[in-house]
Amino acid sequence: MSHGLSRPKRALFELLPLSLAALVVLVAVFSVWQTADVKAAFLQKTALATSAPLPALRIVQLVSTLCSECWSPNALATALAGRSNSTVQTVAAQTPEGQELVRKYGIARAPTLIVTGQVDDSRLAASFSQGWRTQADARIFVGQEPVYFNPLTYEVTGKVSWVQVVDPGCDQCADLSALAESLKKAGVYLSAETVVNSTSLQGADLVRKYRPASLPFLVLSKDASAYPDIVEAWKGVGTVEPDGAFVWRQAVAPFRNTTTDRVVGLVSLVELENRSCTACYDVSIHERLLANLGLVVSNVTRLDVASVQGKALAGQYNLTQVPTVLISSDAAFYPSFMQVWPQVGTREADGRFVFRNLAALPNATVANVSAGSAGGVPA
Repeated sequence: MSHGLSRPKRALFELLPLSLAALVVLVAVFSVWQTADVKAAFLQKTALATSAPLPALRIVQLVSTLCSECWSPNALATALAGRSNSTVQTVAAQTPEGQELVRKYGIARAPTLIVTGQVDDSRLAASFSQGWRTQADARIFVGQEPVYFNPLTYEVTGKVSWVQVVDPGCDQCADLSALAESLKKAGVYLSAETVVNSTSLQGADLVRKYRPASLPFLVLSKDASAYPDIVEAWKGVGTVEPDGAFVWRQAVAPFRNTTTDRVVGLVSLVELENRSCTACYDVSIHERLLANLGLVVSNVTRLDVASVQGKALAGQYNLTQVPTVLISSDAAFYPSFMQVWPQVGTREADGRFVFRNLAALPNATVANVSAGSAGGVPA
């Protein structure tokens, strides 16, 4: 559902060259390969292996028509059938035959594959090396990706509901919807995506229950625990609550601090220029550069360095060249900005950020503040 607000969006996994040692080994193997006896023996074994019949298997796909979202075993069954002489049968878990298989093999997750026959054939060792367990005469696949179900209770696991709680009084606050797309790309099945205001009945209940430090925040249902990658990644961005819910607690600017009730991360700029320097670079370029780093600029003031206020700022921050930009302290809430800023500017004692490395702008022409240059000089 849509919350009706326009919000800025934000964007939660080869082949190496052969080493010298490996090449030496390959040369040695090649030398041995050239000997007639070894080569003949190899060809004889290859001929025997080629002429030997493929292992005979019976592959049962245990599925359910009640779970259309569930992982499908078809591709795995097809791949296994291609390496064997197999019969493939599909059995519905809810049928008497299906329930008999569930009890016989102790199956807790389905869909799955139950494979019997010549499962010990050495040619199938790689096929059964990962994601399978052995029980009596069978191999049972246990490496299902969510979504899957319990064939005894029919409880479905891996269908995750996603709720974003937003502040209706902050139109410029971040929109975390892009995170939903990231989760989908990571293989998470989102059964529901909802955006609610923090003042709504559902939103207010979630705020009371989980006490977020900032708005917006996210709540994922407990089924997120079925995805190991999400469980691991969540340690750095949120908490798993006693009821199993996954709560996103990492503030994404701009956001409302729920303790101070202040909106944080709306950045103000002071663009300082020499208006008599017609060759100087356009100071407004900084707005685009900062937007590329994710900053949300709410206010821009442009001043001439020759003005009273401009002279005061040039003196306060010991500016030697313009154009330049002064950025408010709220920029500190943007990690991408904080990562690159030390290369191009300083952070002042009052919290402001001052752009100083004008040479970082290719082919930029600037004016020296002390000289009051009207023609401009290279940065």
